[in-house]
Amino acid sequence: AAESANMGYVAALGVALQGLFTLETALSAQTLLHFAGAIAFVLGTMWHADASNALFSDIGDSVLAASPYAKASVAIRRTSSEGLAALLLLVPVGLQVWQWVTGTDGKGSRFQNVIGVAQWALVMNFAVFYCSYCFDFWVVLEAT
Repeated sequence: AAESANMGYVAALGVALQGLFTLETALSAQTLLHFAGAIAFVLGTMWHADASNALFSDIGDSVLAASPYAKASVAIRRTSSEGLAALLLLVPVGLQVWQWVTGTDGKGSRFQNVIGVAQWALVMNFAVFYCSYCFDFWVVLEAT
């Protein structure tokens, strides 16, 4: 549980770095700090998700084990962390490789739009992941 919480803090620190140091078009210290924040957020979230999924895989006979809402939230977190995130990360990388192989120019607005949509979808995926904890809290509060 402590590892899960600590990695959640790493993810939160990454978001704070991205908010404080916005992305610039030129390579600068600010841009590098923004990228460092993005990496901290993604890695912190993925490590948090692994620890959380392991923690919730064996909830035994607790209140959470009996609740369909808690079971659904665990399934949402597992889907968000194990499959969907990797797929959303592969979209921009795959497009970049495709353009490198075909020799096409990647400066077109369509390419940038697809990467932007993939990034926002990834952010929304992680937002759903973290928001799914509200069901666990609600189930525990209703049981007390």
